[in-house]
Amino acid sequence: MAAWTITGRKHIFNVIFVTVVFSLNVLQSSSNPLSYFGSTEPLYGPNDKVFILNATNIKDKIFKSEKVWFVEFFSSWCGHCINFAPKWKKFAEDLWGWREVVVVAAIDCADDNNTPACREFNIMGYPTLRLFPPRSPPLVEASEREKSKGIMETVNKGTDVHKSESMEKLKRNLIDELAKFYPKLLHFSKLPGVSVNELWQKDEFRFNVKPSFLLIIYESETSYVGQEVALRLSIHDAIKVYRFDKKNSIYSQFQLQGWPAAGYISDDGTSGPVILGNDNIIDTLCKSALSLAKISSESSSPTPQLPLPGLKQDYGGPSEKHNRANTVVASNRDVVSMDDLLHAVRDSLHKEIALVKLIEGQKLEALKLFVDVLNQLFPADRREVKIFLEKLEDWISQKTEIESSDFLAKLDQLETELRPWDIDMNNWDECRGTVAGRRGYTCGLWRLFHALTIVGVQKNSKLKVLNAIHGYVKEFFGCRECKEHFTGMVTRDKILSVDSIMTQALWLWKIHNEVNLRLIGAPSEDPGFPKQRYPNKEQCSECYDGLVNFDEGKVMEYLLKKYSNPQRSSHERKLDEDIIANSRGRRSGVGGPSALSLMSGADPCCVPPAPWLHPLQNGWKAKI
Repeated sequence: MAAWTITGRKHIFNVIFVTVVFSLNVLQSSSNPLSYFGSTEPLYGPNDKVFILNATNIKDKIFKSEKVWFVEFFSSWCGHCINFAPKWKKFAEDLWGWREVVVVAAIDCADDNNTPACREFNIMGYPTLRLFPPRSPPLVEASEREKSKGIMETVNKGTDVHKSESMEKLKRNLIDELAKFYPKLLHFSKLPGVSVNELWQKDEFRFNVKPSFLLIIYESETSYVGQEVALRLSIHDAIKVYRFDKKNSIYSQFQLQGWPAAGYISDDGTSGPVILGNDNIIDTLCKSALSLAKISSESSSPTPQLPLPGLKQDYGGPSEKHNRANTVVASNRDVVSMDDLLHAVRDSLHKEIALVKLIEGQKLEALKLFVDVLNQLFPADRREVKIFLEKLEDWISQKTEIESSDFLAKLDQLETELRPWDIDMNNWDECRGTVAGRRGYTCGLWRLFHALTIVGVQKNSKLKVLNAIHGYVKEFFGCRECKEHFTGMVTRDKILSVDSIMTQALWLWKIHNEVNLRLIGAPSEDPGFPKQRYPNKEQCSECYDGLVNFDEGKVMEYLLKKYSNPQRSSHERKLDEDIIANSRGRRSGVGGPSALSLMSGADPCCVPPAPWLHPLQNGWKAKI
């Protein structure tokens, strides 16, 4: 008994030692700017003029505010969001002078802490732009469906604003909305027979502060020049902008000429025309007004955003450098990771499907088919994963509609019972990017889709695998542009009418290459994994019939080899080899706990044998 106790203690010491070493290695690699990145970082930082919202502050900021809040709900893994981010930053910079009227903000729905907030605001795709008027109430009247369940009020979700790729068009759309809330600032003045004295006495001043300088603009009814000038100068109480769409006595008094035209009046008695010139009229008017009013230009630097207590605020910095030394090696490496496949399944359930507040109709049918295909074809290497998918499918199959709260509760119940995700959910394995925020979920999802079709080929499955993938993308995938491209290719090629699983698997491979070609050089591209044809010649030289053309038969052999046998994380595999080496005295069939499970607080008695050891491998046995 004493000998066993010593051996047992020795084993526990070894496990703890390896765990600590592994933890230190992980921490060291995560702080190294030349390491691979497992988690995403925000697309916006404190030096941008985009106000960063999160689940903790969003309601306090946008509700009952005296300003309009223009919010982008985005996901840091979404390629379209990554491509859109520079435009949103520039948009916020252009509108920095409007900050007394409107705040340009953003919230990352990919952050686990923010996901519940995005669900509450019913965000169904990325990026989503929402406008919240000044003094917006936090709650509004619930829908009839919600009232039938005793819910009388629901969160104010704001107003959707169409996302235009043209920032100028988006700016004009915003001005149209702002005019509804700030008529004194943005509407034309209706003063028949107006005189200079009337302008000084007119009660149209913001915050009841009498200005010392009046800028008078004459322009057509459809022009946005005067409105933008008024918004840019709105941070200066000393300046008041008047707009007229018809000539009046002041136009003649100032001897103005042409159209548009502008003049000014100062409380020191000076007045006259403003020369517009041939340059940007808006810039000219703003600079002239500030100069004539003897006001220095406002600082272009935003007020630094202070980190909130208890919240991780990581804005990149040196870690945005990519691992140039590993670029070639990384791009040619082709290992399908079980950890990434599990990560993709888990994220699809929690961060995509669970965002839908009520799953019914086509969405429910898509969910049923997707989970059915996962249950039948996911290449699980642990029975806990298989049982999890079986029980989830059984539960979903009995439903005519599912609320997100019930779906999440079921996931939580099954995950607590079975612990299917024996991986580090904070990091990706082979889908880890060399630049923070790249690859990750989209890489994992592509590999999951390929794995499902390839295992379908291997099993000669009659399941509608591609229908399931198409349904998931159409009904649940968050990236709007990606969804449109994928469903468009499905429609274009009429692939859902093809019954052959082999043909469907090859089609998925082909369109993945098509997507890669389209994304070459895009901001969402990882420089360590440049977009290229897959597999490349270094990965599979025999897959090429000559210099350019693929040999599809060889490609299928390659895909079958790669995707039918996913590998466990190299970190985990090495870690458990060390643990097993120090546990040889234990009885066959009883595995020591993995260091990862100890790190996550799992009960060692309930952890299965090392999951990357397949049945009967090295004398170990596992129930299947």
